[in-house]
Amino acid sequence: LYGFSGYGKTVAAAFAAARTGAIYIQAQSIWTQLSLLRAIAAELGIARVKRTGPEILEQIVEQLNRTPTDLIVDEMDHLARRGMVEILRDLHDATRSAILMIGEESLPSKLKEWERFDNRILVATPAQPASIADALKLRDHYCNRIRIADDLAALFAERCRAVTRRIVVNLQA
Repeated sequence: LYGFSGYGKTVAAAFAAARTGAIYIQAQSIWTQLSLLRAIAAELGIARVKRTGPEILEQIVEQLNRTPTDLIVDEMDHLARRGMVEILRDLHDATRSAILMIGEESLPSKLKEWERFDNRILVATPAQPASIADALKLRDHYCNRIRIADDLAALFAERCRAVTRRIVVNLQA
């Protein structure tokens, strides 16, 4: 899942993780390979994490094969930028866990750099801008104490250039 900032990808990912039991990690720009592996291990509940990357990867693979769990990786651009996508390929190949990757609008082109990784991607889905119908649903969700007219919610969608985060910020103001 890829797209512009503010389109609701992270909120959708957290919702999906909560509904499906998938583990969710949000990559950070300063992460190393060990940081990534430790984050995944922590989310899987591995209590005694080994010291080296290969050992931690082995623990994760064992846990995922024992208790199959899907993985959601948000801010995947950070991992691509730092050349860490092969770790996810290793996990996928060893476990067959589904991995949902979320990133910026250029994520699909960044991942093409790793052919063996890229050819495992089943679907690359662009996040969509918010529609007027989305703005009305957001209004109904976030505005419990006051009534905002349909035309005002539609105006928020238009003036916020259909960016979900901006619409929500305006509805909450």
